[in-house]
Amino acid sequence: MAMSERTQTNSLISVPFDSFVSFIASLPLLCFVSCVTIATVWHFEETTWTHCQVPNYLPSISAAIGGHQPEKFIWHIGIALHCLPRILLFPVAVHKHYQSTLSGRKHNLTTWWFWLLNLLTNISQVVENGALLTLTYISSTDNFDVHEGSFIVFMVCSMIYMFFSCVLLKLTSSQPITTEEHGFLKRKVFIVFFNYCSFGLAVYFYFRHDGYCEPGVYTLFALCEYCTIVSNILFHWFSLTTHFKGAVLLLAYASSSHRVGVSNYLPSISAAIGGHMPEKYIWRVGIALHCLPRILVMPYSLHKYFKNTLAGRKYDSTTWWFWLLNLSAAVSNLVENGALITLTYVSSIEHFGVHEGSFIIFMVCSILFMLLWCILFRLTATQPMTMEEYRLFKRNLCTLSLNVCSFGFAVYFFFRHNWYCEQGIYTLFALCEYITVVSNIAFHWHCTWIFSGAKLTFGYFEGLLPKKN
Repeated sequence: MAMSERTQTNSLISVPFDSFVSFIASLPLLCFVSCVTIATVWHFEETTWTHCQVPNYLPSISAAIGGHQPEKFIWHIGIALHCLPRILLFPVAVHKHYQSTLSGRKHNLTTWWFWLLNLLTNISQVVENGALLTLTYISSTDNFDVHEGSFIVFMVCSMIYMFFSCVLLKLTSSQPITTEEHGFLKRKVFIVFFNYCSFGLAVYFYFRHDGYCEPGVYTLFALCEYCTIVSNILFHWFSLTTHFKGAVLLLAYASSSHRVGVSNYLPSISAAIGGHMPEKYIWRVGIALHCLPRILVMPYSLHKYFKNTLAGRKYDSTTWWFWLLNLSAAVSNLVENGALITLTYVSSIEHFGVHEGSFIIFMVCSILFMLLWCILFRLTATQPMTMEEYRLFKRNLCTLSLNVCSFGFAVYFFFRHNWYCEQGIYTLFALCEYITVVSNIAFHWHCTWIFSGAKLTFGYFEGLLPKKN
């Protein structure tokens, strides 16, 4: 008899989806109204100025959101909060909604184009949000061409998404269509038609203003821009709240009912980087690109740097232990990187013993390198230390202390979790692991200060070329 594992879902946060959508949709609307109001009241002259200096009474959206503070700050924060769920959550939810309806399943089985239409709809939504982020963070004053191109991509993808959304709604509605669905479709089509017309008028007034510089025409352009943006926001809000009426956004964790488990809210680094795709792929590619220069260039460069300082040359010629200290630092840096590559490409799932051993070697060599670096830097610094050298030494000493403390706590919480299985202890272990890794990265990044102004040159020297006969 096969035994099935029953899982129990434990809810952490439960939010009505329509309330969540209303909040997300309200962010750009509130930010838009705030930016236009502030620009009109505080920066009227600057934001309504036109190149041909004709009367204008409303700022364009680009001038209102990208020209001055605090409008720029308000819009940047609002769009950042707004776009994250729209990129990560909404396209997948909308795609599954159309695919899971009764008519959607039928079209998916009997036609070749329905899945493609559904896919293109959601790709256009993702690209629309990417373009919105680009035109938000690169204003027309920063780079006009990029801003203008992003706005065009945003509008094209927005219009494609709205049109395809209406087509999919018609295809996946009940047969015959209910009164409620008919009213819903009618409202969506009206918003799309209004959006298209306002954008068309905005384009017309923009080129008319550029061509004839008539008074008030740029104001009409700005007004049509407002209508275009507001109708876009309303379409997304209306679509999502209607499609997912009664749905709940749930943050939860699942535990097996037949086994005793404790609560954990953070993955360990080994689980995060080695268990699933695309995490494993992202980490392995990143470490491969990271470790190559650290193995080929950094140990030798640091060894030469400490050896060639004024104090380093003195110690090298008068003591027997300085060169050994310098060599040990370079070797520990090299072994640390080798261990990092091993534990990256041999996960705990594939071979726990090798992964664990590589992690221990990595941490020992990492701490040893950081300690030796601090000693070598203190020995070879200017006497007395300059303010810049003192700050670097102090920062790296603090980073080393944080690294050692967080690693000590990680070891403590790991064994405490294994012995007592208390709630949340493994989460504390994972958090200490994160701090250990981040402090390690920060230490190595701080070390690059000693190469400030240096250049990595790839080429050949004329004197090293073979001589011609």
